[in-house]
Amino acid sequence: MLGSAGVGLSPDPFGAGNNATVLSHENTMLRMSLPSEGVEPLPAKMWPNDTFTSRFRSMYVNDEAVQVIRQTGAHTDGDVMVLFRRADVVVAGDVLDLRQFPVIDPAKGGSIQGSLEALNRLVTEFVVPAMPLVLKPGRTLVVPGHGYVSDFAEVVEYRDMVTVIRDTIQSLIEKGMTLEQVKAANPTKGYRARYGQDSGPWTTDKFVEAVYNGLKGGKP
Repeated sequence: MLGSAGVGLSPDPFGAGNNATVLSHENTMLRMSLPSEGVEPLPAKMWPNDTFTSRFRSMYVNDEAVQVIRQTGAHTDGDVMVLFRRADVVVAGDVLDLRQFPVIDPAKGGSIQGSLEALNRLVTEFVVPAMPLVLKPGRTLVVPGHGYVSDFAEVVEYRDMVTVIRDTIQSLIEKGMTLEQVKAANPTKGYRARYGQDSGPWTTDKFVEAVYNGLKGGKP
């Protein structure tokens, strides 16, 4: 379905022919094509038609230098980001979602450590802030997998929020608190009103649990 929903790049570096070029990390391909825990693989027409495992996959598209960046272990073990150099745009995918706390799926290789690594990498390597007092305006735009387009300041604010919550939960763990005690201590206080949700697929409790278990090394 994905591969047939368009045409490939021209010139096509992937040999996708008349199908749309769908590039992913190899882990994404494996999860889509192999059965796991009773879940049947997706139809072959939905699979990516090219994969990579290196730190970067670089190419030119319409004379634009594009880098697909491996950032596995944040949301899942298949995370990638895409940097459009001339346009000064970074597509962050599920690494960033300013509507809510980071969605972490430990069952698919996600972790709080990986989420913070990805956010720190966005801030330090790929996102350039707007320059004050300069005649030529400009800034890197960050496109998330969900939510609204953001910039350096918003990514820094989000990264700092996640860091504060991680450190708070780590401190509570070092005091010997259980998961339920940590939840009761409300480690997301100050951020819950903006990013938290009490219902739906990704609640504040699920986020706290993912962080707690990640810091504990999966131990209860």
